[in-house]
Amino acid sequence: MASLSSLISDVYILTNRPDLVAETELAVKKATLKLHHVDFFKKDLFETGITWNPVAYIQSLEYKNIHPRWRKLDYLRKYEDSIPGTFFTMLIF
Repeated sequence: MASLSSLISDVYILTNRPDLVAETELAVKKATLKLHHVDFFKKDLFETGITWNPVAYIQSLEYKNIHPRWRKLDYLRKYEDSIPGTFFTMLIF
């Protein structure tokens, strides 16, 4: 994995503009941040089971209480007797 300084030095080589120090560092940081928000990375994905009692038509979930560092929900799926079912349509408010 490349460090920030090695990425910046590579940009200097590619652009042939070592005089733009602040602009290059900002551009590399901005590109890195944009890449991290593009999609879900395999290491970031995990599944967990949640049981609601009593079962009702409308459910709400305070996910911060279950996983405080949980960033974003990818999907929600119904399971019955450990058999995967259909995916739910999520309404996020």
